[in-house]
Amino acid sequence: MDLEGRFNIALHDADADAAERRFLETAGVFVPELGQLSSMIHGDLDERASGILWWREHVDAQRSVLISDHLVCAVDAIQTNLAEGSLHLSEAENYWTGVDRKHARIIEADGRRTWPQASNVAELLPEKLAVLHTAGFFRAVGSVIDCLAAASIGVAAVSDNLLRADFERLRRWLNREIKPTTSRHAIHDGLRVCVDDGIGAAGPVGWLRWASDYRNMFVHRGRRTELVKVELEARILDAQGRYIPKANSVRLLLRDPAASEIQGLTEFRKTQLTLTEPAERTMRALLESTKYLTQTIARHLCGVWSRRRSEPDLLKQPLEQWPELDSASVGFEGYEPGTTNLAATHIVGHPSLGQRIRAAGLSSDHNEGSPDAQKKRIGH
Repeated sequence: MDLEGRFNIALHDADADAAERRFLETAGVFVPELGQLSSMIHGDLDERASGILWWREHVDAQRSVLISDHLVCAVDAIQTNLAEGSLHLSEAENYWTGVDRKHARIIEADGRRTWPQASNVAELLPEKLAVLHTAGFFRAVGSVIDCLAAASIGVAAVSDNLLRADFERLRRWLNREIKPTTSRHAIHDGLRVCVDDGIGAAGPVGWLRWASDYRNMFVHRGRRTELVKVELEARILDAQGRYIPKANSVRLLLRDPAASEIQGLTEFRKTQLTLTEPAERTMRALLESTKYLTQTIARHLCGVWSRRRSEPDLLKQPLEQWPELDSASVGFEGYEPGTTNLAATHIVGHPSLGQRIRAAGLSSDHNEGSPDAQKKRIGH
C-alpha cells in the first residue's frame, strides 16, 4: 500500500495534538514516554523565571533560557525523526517494488541476461529515489540517537555541551572516559546502566554501532556500491510448456559499512561482504530497535526529571552545557538579500511555541498586559 492509502484515515475533528498522535500511531512510531517527558519539561517552563523555574539558581538567566528551550526542541525532535525514518523506509520499499517489477524479466528462457535500458531520463528516478530514501532512513535513525543524547544531557544535568550532543560522546562521559575528574552522581550511574541495558535489550550485538556507521557512510564517506542478489524463479509456463524465468531481486546491506569499498572487498575473502537477510527486513527491525531504546531512555528520564523537580538542589544544571552565549553566525545573508520583506507582526504556531517565546523573555509585551493579550500576540 502506498503512503497516501496507508494514511487515509479520518480524524473526525481531532485537534492538532490528537491528529499528530494518530499520524505517529499510523506510522508505527508513537512513543508515549516521549510525550510525557515533553509535557513535563514544557510544564516547568516559567515565563517569569527565564526557563526552568527550579534550576534558576544554578545558572544565569541567559543560559537557563538557552538550555531549557533547546532541551524542549531536542525531546520533540526525537519523535519527529522516528516518524521521518518510518516514512523514508516506506518510500524506499515502494520504489524498490517498482524497480524489481521492471527487472523481473531480465533472464531469458535460454539463460541470457538482458538488463533493461532506460529510454527516458525519468525511468532512472525510481532507483535514485530508492537510494535517497535509504540514506534518509539512516540519517533519521542517527538523528534520533543524537537527540536522545541531548535529552539525556539536559535532563540528567550532564556537564557536556548540549547543543552539540553526540550519543557516543555521552556514553564515554558516563563511563568516565571524558572529563574523568568531573564528579558523577548516582543519577549519572543510573543513566549509564539504563543506556547500556537498553542497547543490549533493543537488538543483536553491535546494532547501534552498525547503524551509526551506515549513517556516517551516507553522510561523511565515499558511497559504497549497493548490492543486489538476483534469484531465479520459474513457476509459469508459456504456450509450449516451457518455464518462463522470473528474477527476484534481494537487496543486501553491507556487513561493515565503516570500511572503504576496497577494504570491504578485501575482507570478503575472510567473511561475508553483506548481511544475509533482505535490506528491508534489517531496516524494519532497526527502526524497532531504535524505538525500543527511545522508550527505555525516555521512561528513565521521566523519573529523573520528577526526582530533580522534587529535589532542586540534588544536581546543579552545569554551565558547561552552554559554554558559548553568542551564536556562531558566519555572516551569511542569502543570495538575494532583501527580496522578502520581513516586517511581520505575528507568529502563528502551536501554543507551546508561544509559551517558549514568553519563557525566553522574547515577547514584545513580556510582563505587560493580560495573559490573553500575550496569547493573541504570540499566535495561540
